[in-house]
Amino acid sequence: MGANIKDLPNERLFISSEVLKAVNITYRQLSYWELKGIIKPTYQKLGTRDFKRYTQQDIDTLGRVKGLLDEGYALPATDTLKEIARRKEAEESIKHKLEFEKTISSISSRFISVSNIDEVINASLADIGRLSGANRSYLFLFKEDGLTTMDNTHEWCAEGVSPQIDNLQNLPSDMVLWWMKKLRNGEVIHIKDVSKLPSEAKAEKEILEGQDIKSLLVLPLSIAGKLAGFIGFDNVVRTGEWNNEDLALLRISSEIIGNALERKKAEEKIRLFSDAVVGAIDAIAITDMKGIISYVNPAKEETYGYKRGELIGKHVSIFNPKPEMFKETLLNLMKTGNWHGEVLQQKKNKEIFPALLSLSIIRDEKGKEIGMMGVVRDITECKKVEKKQVLRFEILKIFHQHGSLKNMHERAISLIKEYLDCEVVALRLKKDEDYPYFINNGFPEEFIKSENYLCIYDEKGNCLRDSRGKLVLACMCGIVINAKFNQDKPFFTKNGSFWTNSTSDLLASTNEKERGATTRNVCNQYGYESVALIPIKSSGDNLGLLHITDKRRNLFSADNINFLEELGHIIGMMVECKWTEETLLKSEDRYRKLLKNSDKELVKFIQSKEVS
Repeated sequence: MGANIKDLPNERLFISSEVLKAVNITYRQLSYWELKGIIKPTYQKLGTRDFKRYTQQDIDTLGRVKGLLDEGYALPATDTLKEIARRKEAEESIKHKLEFEKTISSISSRFISVSNIDEVINASLADIGRLSGANRSYLFLFKEDGLTTMDNTHEWCAEGVSPQIDNLQNLPSDMVLWWMKKLRNGEVIHIKDVSKLPSEAKAEKEILEGQDIKSLLVLPLSIAGKLAGFIGFDNVVRTGEWNNEDLALLRISSEIIGNALERKKAEEKIRLFSDAVVGAIDAIAITDMKGIISYVNPAKEETYGYKRGELIGKHVSIFNPKPEMFKETLLNLMKTGNWHGEVLQQKKNKEIFPALLSLSIIRDEKGKEIGMMGVVRDITECKKVEKKQVLRFEILKIFHQHGSLKNMHERAISLIKEYLDCEVVALRLKKDEDYPYFINNGFPEEFIKSENYLCIYDEKGNCLRDSRGKLVLACMCGIVINAKFNQDKPFFTKNGSFWTNSTSDLLASTNEKERGATTRNVCNQYGYESVALIPIKSSGDNLGLLHITDKRRNLFSADNINFLEELGHIIGMMVECKWTEETLLKSEDRYRKLLKNSDKELVKFIQSKEVS
């Protein structure tokens, strides 16, 4: 970067349009000669951005070059402007994507272990605001009154931008009906120019212009699958639009913050249960000093699946899958008089679940030990949220490390399989004109041989294409990859995923027309009942899909399908970045040689003319 204007107090600087007029050249010529190093523009800082400026010496140099061309001389370089521009554009894209990945990883890691969630959210808003070039980033949350009232709970502002958070409290949502309609529909609100808002957004226009906002981008924020607020970027300096990377950053950041708030709510709920023992919200049991149960509350019955009569007179170890560990817990209780910790508990049906257990000694008026009380809180949901956060962070960390694309995906697929505890997780990725399996973790070789390719061929061996020129792909995998789904069907999601907890029931209850295409049904033939196909999304078309199967029924829920869709989007962004990087590396030597030879000849040519 050149000198700042503060370093040149006595020298006039010119903008690009003044340079073009003074030298009588095109903007393309100006850009080309800058790339060739003939001139190096100065940079002037205005607000939060840097703008190119040119000195009189730059104009004089350009004038000399222009004069040589007008006299009939030809520059000794081939027209490599398009190649150079593409390379520069790719370099900037990769740099932005790497910054994007670093920011997402930083935000995600912050929420792994949080002591002050408000500080973490504010720091995350600052990161994404700076990276996207916004002037203000913020979080609004609806109060628990049916989305009728909202508060601006968190805000980051760039230097020189006035905070608005104190003015945006207890706002009725019906004052922005157009805005709320879009949020309820799950739509991204992307306003490129506030002054050009439609008439039905008159109220929103007045509010935004009152805050000097020129353009903005807003995404709904969900907690436990329900609209809970929104996160957004404002620009108070200029109009314009954000690119796909900015949109992806906001989307993933919104999901991370939403998950963190969901976790916070779960933790707050657990703390509330701890304070509400008298209200019998937690599972409570009272025993004598030998551990024989004398009382359980209704929550205990509901949590563990027992009737009260089945528990009275039984030893408390009935709830513990590892009695030897519980003996150690009781010994510690006898030493200190109370014990608190995380344990595994067992229900009547042998299901194991994580819980927070609080044990205390009950004493009579004389201080004699007469019994024990245990309060149990089920933390299954909290653990699920934490498990998602850890998996998300580990996958992002994998793609931050050096290594082959295949090795990275093998590790990521292995983590997803471990998280789901399923038989198969495989990854299809685009290769040439088909989508073969790039990673297979669980499918037998015979399955891969028969199902590896999706393209349908005509009699001449050519791939069939539809009226839009898209490849015709077979089976349900082809429907998902080509995004030709009917979201009104219960087995498709609005984001284009297919899932079922019983392929047998699905095939028995639907026909090919209802399913959307002729399906091979090979998954069902191999005995797989639970099947999910999750698109690998990028900034353009789908790059492939995650194929997840298990012979057990009822493996999936709407919640883990939503989470898998988020992972599919993250993987898609990373795949696209790696492909771009590999393409750039392959062509780097050719461009370097071309530019090196061209630069030397051009400099010699200009120097010889200046001497003459």
